[in-house]
Formats: sequence, structure tokens, C-alpha cells
Amino acid sequence: RQRQPLRAEGVLALMREARVRPTLVTLNALASAHASVGDMDATERILGQATTAFRFSLDHYSFAALFQACANDEDGAGAGRGGRRERQQRARRYVLQMWSSGVAMTERLAITCRRALGGTHALRQLRAEYDASRAKASAAVTVRSPPASGPENGGEAPAPSRLSIFMAI
Repeated sequence: RQRQPLRAEGVLALMREARVRPTLVTLNALASAHASVGDMDATERILGQATTAFRFSLDHYSFAALFQACANDEDGAGAGRGGRRERQQRARRYVLQMWSSGVAMTERLAITCRRALGGTHALRQLRAEYDASRAKASAAVTVRSPPASGPENGGEAPAPSRLSIFMAI
């Protein structure tokens, strides 16, 4: 099982040699191979390449790999030796990123996510915090008046005051 990620990395290297551009499916498979052995750093590295070098948007398989890596990292090796707390912090960051990107929480994702976060309560609490922060951001408005233009500025008399409201999202 430990050799699975190395074999997958070998396939990716062969693709590079042949100048074949990997797809998101290819990179998700490689990330999942690393996640299956709990290698959070390698899983993040592969999916980071997917978004930066190849300009893919992560999908539910990508996030499943991230949650699986957190849940399977029992010895804390991928968490900078930070242990359970570090794994849970990373999992929280991935969940927030997933929700922000619009990827739906499927039942499979929810199961893996709960394992990574440490239980159903943690996931519910995180969702409540996320929803509250989104509501607060949507309610925040900035009111600005248009610049004054009048005879003293070489323009016409000002029109009745208008307000522009911009929603902070």
C-alpha cells in the first residue's frame, strides 16, 4: 500500500516525458493515492499543482482526497508533527475552501469530512460559523455618494442626491 503513491508518481513522470498534459482526473487519482496512506503534504502538493500549474478547479474528488489525507494521517507525519489538532485545522481550511468554491457536500464527502474534523458536531459547528460569516459579509454595505458637480466645478447644478450601495461579498 505504501508503494501505491510512488507508482502513481511514476505514471505522472511518464506523462511528462511524453508531453501529455495530466487531467484533473489524473491528478485526483494521484492525490488519492497519497491520501490513502495519510500523506497530507503530498496530497496538498499535487492538488496545488492542479490549481496553479494546470489551472483546474478542485472538484468533490479533490476535496475527498484532502479530507481522506487528514483522516488517515494517524501519526501526524504530514501535519508537521502537529498531530490531531493540525489535521483538524487543515480539514477546517479545506471545508471552508470547498464551500467557498461552490462544491456541494455529498454524503461521501460528509462522512470523510466528519472523520477528518473529529465528528458530526465539529462539522455542524463549522457550518454554522461559515453561514454566520457569510450572512455578516452580505449585510455589510458601504454607502458612497457620487462626486459633486456644480457650477463651481464647471458642471451643471447637482442632480438630486443618489446613493450607490455596494454589497461586500
